Amino acid sequence: MLTPTFVIDIMLAFAIVFIAFFVFLFIPRNYKKTGIRVMIAIVLLEISFFALRPFWIDYRVEKTRVAVNQYLARKYPGESWTIVRGDKDNPHHKAYFLNVTFHNEANFTYTYYTNTDNEVKQSSISCPDGKFPQDGKHTEWYQDKPK
Repeated sequence: MLTPTFVIDIMLAFAIVFIAFFVFLFIPRNYKKTGIRVMIAIVLLEISFFALRPFWIDYRVEKTRVAVNQYLARKYPGESWTIVRGDKDNPHHKAYFLNVTFHNEANFTYTYYTNTDNEVKQSSISCPDGKFPQDGKHTEWYQDKPK
């Protein structure tokens, strides 16, 4: 699926190829072969990037899922939950955000992510009508949450 980020990535890749192409038009004749090789290398690198990117994202998401699962097991022992990707329609958009639904609180959905230090953080809460985020049993980012 074409997300805005993916379209920008594609446009950037084409821009690099076109800039390299125009640079190689103006290089001396004895360097044209080297220029063509460099162009082919750039195109192959870009194709490799776009071919391997989904696998890299899936790998990182699985690492995030394991980290979130371990964090929840430490923080909420004896409870059970379901973890799904943040965006079901486009799994590579916001791929590193995982939605967690606790079985004892099915109406609330908590979104977790891992930062660059591999710390698990709760980023948002989706709550049912008439409820507030601080009403959730597993809300972590309200300091003054009543017990």
